[in-house]
Amino acid sequence: MSDFDEELRNTVVEESHPFEIELNVLVKVNHQLTVEGITKLEEDEIARTRDSLGLEDPDLVDSQVRWQQSFYVEMRRAANHLAVVGLVTRLEHWIARFVRLNQLPVSSLCKNIKVLNDSLHEVGPVKESFFKDLVTVRDSVIHADSKAKWQYKGTREVAKHYQNGGELDVTEDQLKDAISKAIEQVKWYDEKFTQARSKT
Repeated sequence: MSDFDEELRNTVVEESHPFEIELNVLVKVNHQLTVEGITKLEEDEIARTRDSLGLEDPDLVDSQVRWQQSFYVEMRRAANHLAVVGLVTRLEHWIARFVRLNQLPVSSLCKNIKVLNDSLHEVGPVKESFFKDLVTVRDSVIHADSKAKWQYKGTREVAKHYQNGGELDVTEDQLKDAISKAIEQVKWYDEKFTQARSKT
């Protein structure tokens, strides 16, 4: 047996949590394929523009290409926002599941997080305010055409770090961070409630 085979046999493989698998399939891979598709469309359209307009008027070509690029920036931004909607939806489902399993009253995502923390007498690894900001992002996409501020039972506004010029703007890095923190929170609750059940 080679050293590589021996090392492979002795490597501990951590099994992914079901929530992590779910987010990978429903949010991460879907988002990745969408962004790759947008990039391919952008490259094809810009190539066609350069071919059709030729070299006779470089300023016209550059102007048209810049317009196309700004359109595809908006498409990528929309893909990020829809991924947040998917993330918050799945997170709400899992958090509500923990609430029901522990026979606690089910409510909105942030209230459910508070209920779980209170029942454990501990605060999860990610602050409730982080998820509150994500819920507001989700609501902006669904109810307010991705505006940073809108009126609904008073004024609602997304957190400043998710804004750009009065519009919602969740970056790809912020999306990755949100996915990572959601996974961390769900795994923490699962572990805590599993430990509690094993003691009874």
